[in-house]
Amino acid sequence: MEDKKPKKTSWTYTLGNHILEANFPDGSSATFDLTRCVKDMTQTQELGFQYGIKQWMSSNYASCETVEERIESAKADYKGLIEHGLELSEGGKTMGIVGKVRSNAAAGIKMELKEAKNLNVLLMKKVAGKPLTEEEEKWLAEMTEKYA
Repeated sequence: MEDKKPKKTSWTYTLGNHILEANFPDGSSATFDLTRCVKDMTQTQELGFQYGIKQWMSSNYASCETVEERIESAKADYKGLIEHGLELSEGGKTMGIVGKVRSNAAAGIKMELKEAKNLNVLLMKKVAGKPLTEEEEKWLAEMTEKYA
């Protein structure tokens, strides 16, 4: 009979010492001391909190290719948690480090800033009485509709 190696990370949590441990399929592990985070919680709250932290860390490192990258991702999340705390998104559907902008959110913000800059340029061109190309007129109409 073959030894079955685990394919997923297993997590354990000890209420007494507040240690969350991730055991990776290759035998690597990482521990996270949640004492500072759970000091004023009941045991039930503490168990719920550690479960949420485990799910959050796992979700964040899911796209990492190697165990080392997953461990580094989890450690970075833990560091942010300890230094800045966590916050829930509007509606409470996701959580993240206080003040940290998600990378895909940052990309969206950059795109909107680029659109706003281009919109300003075309509006100034139009106000100055300079002719706009058909493509510029069409884009200006779309952006005016979007932002008006």
